[in-house]
Amino acid sequence: MIIRTVCGYDFFEVSSAMQKAIRRADTGVAGFFALELWASGYRDYVWKRLFTISAEDCYGIITKEIEALWQGHELVNKTATEPKGRIFVSKAVILLCECRKNRDADHLQNFIYDRKDIDIEKWINDVRRYPIPIPDYTFDVHTRKGKKHGRTKEEFFQEEYKALQPRVPGLFDDLVQPSQPKFLMMKPRLSSCGFIIFHISQTNLIKKMNTYYKFAPNVFLAKCDEKHEKGETIEVTTKYGKENECIVFNLIYERDGFYYYSIVRADGFNVQEWAKQRAERRHEWATSAVQKSCEYYNKSNKDKDFLSLGEPIKVGHHSEKRHRKAIDDAWNNMGKSVEFSDKAAEHERVAKYWEKRANTINLSMPESIDFYEHKLEQAKEYHEGLKSGKYRREHTYAMAYANKAVKEAKKNYDLAVKLWGDV
Repeated sequence: MIIRTVCGYDFFEVSSAMQKAIRRADTGVAGFFALELWASGYRDYVWKRLFTISAEDCYGIITKEIEALWQGHELVNKTATEPKGRIFVSKAVILLCECRKNRDADHLQNFIYDRKDIDIEKWINDVRRYPIPIPDYTFDVHTRKGKKHGRTKEEFFQEEYKALQPRVPGLFDDLVQPSQPKFLMMKPRLSSCGFIIFHISQTNLIKKMNTYYKFAPNVFLAKCDEKHEKGETIEVTTKYGKENECIVFNLIYERDGFYYYSIVRADGFNVQEWAKQRAERRHEWATSAVQKSCEYYNKSNKDKDFLSLGEPIKVGHHSEKRHRKAIDDAWNNMGKSVEFSDKAAEHERVAKYWEKRANTINLSMPESIDFYEHKLEQAKEYHEGLKSGKYRREHTYAMAYANKAVKEAKKNYDLAVKLWGDV
């Protein structure tokens, strides 16, 4: 079974990329993949991994800093109904990237205690088709792809040691022997002058792919390095590495050796479906909030038979403590009931907004041709009506605004035809 994150990454590749990016002080890559795991529901795993990195790759007592941030993360989530506190994960990644690096702990257990090869747990179950979104340094001896390329344990220790940024001298640095990466193949050949020269080849590290390109508001084209026919299904990769199957419509233009096509998702997903999903999600949150509000309301009435009598607190009596606790519990539970009731109302309000947006038609949809054609006819009819006196001019700029509306509608219609029409 392949475990995927919310953006479609292989879970184990994301975990590996996060740790290796921290070793290289690549804060952007490390932070993105850490938050990718956090957003995918693996919050406890992220912290376990960050703790391991602080002990395995970092110098000094940085683990105490990570522990403090973890405690803050747990604190803000203690009473939260939705996951919070990703700022603590971001801060932990930044600290680990910027701190001085040292792999003494790992070198101690591998070079001092056990000089033999260690059986490494298999991390990755699936090799992604396009490796570009995942940094190349991810694929070491611990990964299936790295093993296929002949990566070794010795290379791992040497390369990861060199990658530490910033790095401080370690106690066992002399035990780490240099090695030549396997994916750099040194091929000797004889030049025309009789000198032996070397040619460095690196294959299969870069693979062609189609990407998104923003063309107009709400409109993204497919930027392709090859020509495609109308109606052809292609895969387009987002900047986060997620691949979507899309249907090609029209070639908009060709520039710098790339072809830009108008496309729609093959699964029918568009702005309307996106708005519907947001509305459904808000309805689910509202239902959950109502349920919790009812639960707290029932808890607040737990001692209503006793409290409804209005009996005063007997100071000094053995019942005083229980009486006060009953009043406090009723007050606190009723307050939480009202709080969740307000949350439910807010979720319903936002859900209604997204339900209205579910009827949106814009230039990213083939239906926009008919939509903007109708808008153009309406704008022309109103403009002509103002000229003929059919419609009353509300102000001195009524004609100017009507003329502007016609030009705007004509511009949108022409663009819709260019994107989706039979051209």
